[in-house]
Amino acid sequence: MAGLSIKFDEYTLLNAFNGPGAEKALKALQDRKFVVLTVQNDKTTDNASSLKAAQEFKDDKQYVQTEIVQIDPTAAAEAKFLGSLQIDRETKEAITVLLAPPGFRLGAFKGQTSKQALVDALKAATAPAGGCDCKGGCK
Repeated sequence: MAGLSIKFDEYTLLNAFNGPGAEKALKALQDRKFVVLTVQNDKTTDNASSLKAAQEFKDDKQYVQTEIVQIDPTAAAEAKFLGSLQIDRETKEAITVLLAPPGFRLGAFKGQTSKQALVDALKAATAPAGGCDCKGGCK
């Protein structure tokens, strides 16, 4: 929910709320969880791949603090949230997005994806500068 000034109109009030998917994702991020957002509906392709990658990521003991959130790209209530993530609401393919607290978008994958793609996005985002990898070794 957005903050409101003392004086506001109906439009401002209505635009202060997010859709249920956005609220679930934001709550998970506030709880310091990863979010794997799957943007899909019955008209998008590669839905099974997106959901499988999300579930496999969450099932990994390293990433158990993960929330999977599914959003229909055509849901009007989710338009503002999807726009903030630069997701095309007219997508024909499922889109999988990895978010990390407090609200970083680590990667977005259109169409088929995998758990490894999510892990790679996380590692790329968390690798220290200077060529060092996550295990402490430098190249």
